[in-house]
Amino acid sequence: MNEALSHCFSVSLLGFSVAQKPFGATYVWGSIVHALQTQVEVKRRRHRFQRHSDCFIGSEAVDVIFSHLVQNKYFGDVEIPRAKVVRVCQALMDYKVFEAVSTRVFGKDKKPTFEDSSCSLYRFTTTSSQGGQSGKENQLSSPSREDEWLFAAVDCLEYLPDQMVVDVSRNFPAQPDRTDLVKELLFDAISKHYSNREPLLNHFSDVHNGIAELLVNGKTEVALEATQLLLKLLDSQNREEFRRLLYFMAVAAHPCEFKLQKESDNRMVVKRIFAKAIVDNKNLSKGKTDLLVLFLMDHQKDVFKIPGTLHKIVSIKLTAIQKGRDPNRDTGYIYCQRIDQSDYADSTQKTTKGELLTLLKTIDEDSKLSAKEKKKLLASPSRLVTAEELLETAKGVTNMALAHEIVVNGDFRIKPVELPEDSLEKRIKDIVHKAFWDCLGAQLGEDPPAYDHAIKLVGEIRETLLSFLLPGHTRLRNQITEVLDLDLIKQEAEHGALDISRLAEFIIGVMGTLCAPARDEDVQKLKDITEIVPLFRAIFAVLDMMKVDMANFAVSSIRPHLMQQSVEYERRKFQELLEKQPNSLDFVTQWLQEASDDLRNQRCKRALLAGEEAAGSGAAPAPSPTAIQNHAYLRLLKWDHLRRPFPETVLMDQSRFRELQLQLEQLSVLGAVLLVAFSTAAPGLSSQADFAEKLKTTVKALLAEMHLPSFHLPAALTAIGERVCLEVGGFLSRCGSSPFSSDKEAALKGQIQAVASPDHPIRRIMESRILTFLETFLAAGQQKPLPTVPGGLGPVQRELEEVAVKFARLVTYNKMVFCPYYDAILAERLLGP
Repeated sequence: MNEALSHCFSVSLLGFSVAQKPFGATYVWGSIVHALQTQVEVKRRRHRFQRHSDCFIGSEAVDVIFSHLVQNKYFGDVEIPRAKVVRVCQALMDYKVFEAVSTRVFGKDKKPTFEDSSCSLYRFTTTSSQGGQSGKENQLSSPSREDEWLFAAVDCLEYLPDQMVVDVSRNFPAQPDRTDLVKELLFDAISKHYSNREPLLNHFSDVHNGIAELLVNGKTEVALEATQLLLKLLDSQNREEFRRLLYFMAVAAHPCEFKLQKESDNRMVVKRIFAKAIVDNKNLSKGKTDLLVLFLMDHQKDVFKIPGTLHKIVSIKLTAIQKGRDPNRDTGYIYCQRIDQSDYADSTQKTTKGELLTLLKTIDEDSKLSAKEKKKLLASPSRLVTAEELLETAKGVTNMALAHEIVVNGDFRIKPVELPEDSLEKRIKDIVHKAFWDCLGAQLGEDPPAYDHAIKLVGEIRETLLSFLLPGHTRLRNQITEVLDLDLIKQEAEHGALDISRLAEFIIGVMGTLCAPARDEDVQKLKDITEIVPLFRAIFAVLDMMKVDMANFAVSSIRPHLMQQSVEYERRKFQELLEKQPNSLDFVTQWLQEASDDLRNQRCKRALLAGEEAAGSGAAPAPSPTAIQNHAYLRLLKWDHLRRPFPETVLMDQSRFRELQLQLEQLSVLGAVLLVAFSTAAPGLSSQADFAEKLKTTVKALLAEMHLPSFHLPAALTAIGERVCLEVGGFLSRCGSSPFSSDKEAALKGQIQAVASPDHPIRRIMESRILTFLETFLAAGQQKPLPTVPGGLGPVQRELEEVAVKFARLVTYNKMVFCPYYDAILAERLLGP
């Protein structure tokens, strides 16, 4: 039972104790058993209308052992909690020193667990009197010198599984002087346990990297303080376990201690075996990991101290309180300093003024700006915007973006927030939730149970269920308020008549009625949970998912109504933004200016090609505002998103325009490949609809990942050339036509590979015709039928029309919202005299 004593008592290193000595626990056990047998009152006792002979009471056994341990001071001056004495009694009962008297409650035997109660009866077994004498023998031979190594190992045994501790103790040698064998067994057991355990410092991987970098740069003091702060973030149980393990590692690593491996230094053996039990960071190199572990071992006495920064802050606050000052005024700052609000305002104004003067000077000295542009920029300096105005503006932009997303994106769905596994927010949330549910379990486990916490949860569930109801659900609303009446539930709890299981069954039934079909399986699983706390936890988890489902249902319901109001809403919100940020149309103006200039140049070139005299003088007719706007939207499909800012009025749709741009690039390559294949392989091949569709599907599949960073277009076109030649050759042989010659095959592969160049003539023709079709599609508006697809685009007509419809929807909605701003810009700045 020696290992059981080590497991029951975990004491400090301060002071000498018999129990800490090798095999000294045998004497302690013997004395405990002897004291219990000779001092506890054994007599005939009555329990639940039955009489039992030769029994003693559990609470009296605890009193006897507790008094015996305190008087003899086996564990020095360390205070012994009564709970640990109860664990000693449990160990004695497990080793058959005494046994529980069989008392049946409602036809069932009580569990063999020792109870510190006056209602629990126990009886000595016939084989329990052997430990007393052996204890006295060991008392005389107990060691007189404290063995720090063994005590550090015993401290770690408390965190090992009970069965492992028992197995180790069974292998202990009978000879008291074989301390080396005991140490070997203990070290093997501890190292085996921690080699399979999750690392104790497996959180905050970025902090590990930072501390390691500090150590590499020789900043030991800063690294020590950072480590102290890191360990303060651990929960108390993990921190205590880590402290004991680190202490054992430091003792075992000492060169003068027991030799762990014959040919290796103790320090290196300990580092190699326990490194992964401390930190297993994939982003940390092995060298830095070893450096961090050795640092922790060398400073194991300091890493658990209070960090100097916290100590200084607390000291300054206490001094301020003693002197009657505001403790929050003198913060004892380390990394930043608190200043008064007036000082902050003065500093802000001074800094802003200096930056504005620097900006004005930069504008005045910029040689790239024309005199007109400088005059415009310097004539109306920007108004200073307060932080409150910025926050209000950001909120308005967020609401506008949300409304726009709901209207434009038919697949818009609200998704539950999922925190990253290694994030601090996730850890804090898990800790708080665990504490919450543990508290509920503790209250329900009291005798009698305390239902205060549970009743509050029922109230929250009641309000959540009522929030799901529609105005027509009168009967169900009355049923919920009647069954989940909190006043009635409190009265039932006070009189011991509350049936939590019945309430849970009703709640699950209502949830099954109100939930979406996708949640039927989740609700059904609730019926299989029998324990109250896990059931409540699962109910709230399903309710959270139902809230998301209800929110998405509400979004889909209001979308038709929102579309009617969204145009005016977005325009109003943008106007509010424009009033606070007058330069919010600068990029839009530049965008329209470039579109106008480009459209004028194109018309001049067409006029020159047609031989018109007016074109030579640049007097081509001015394009209409609608034509300029349509051409500006087309330019968004060729936009350089990495180097150029997107126009403000289409910023919320940037991702959608980018997606359309990628689809059109893929269509241009697909169309070019098919045009080359059909024109080179054999005449009339494109008229075979089934074969043409099959070939298009094959090429399209090989181009599906065209815009991924890992995609290599020349390699893909090489594979496409091989596949096209194979398909064409097979088709010609099935049709009985002349076989595909090797010369034609080589020519076809070469032409397909040449399409990889953006300047390839056929590819450029495809891009030009696609843009022409989209421009015609925009100009046609809602007219039917759709414009004719230009020549060469027939094989990709369906895909092109799908893109055109999406593009037209985006453009139409954007025009509905922002057309007044576009017309004003074009009338005032671009089309004016």
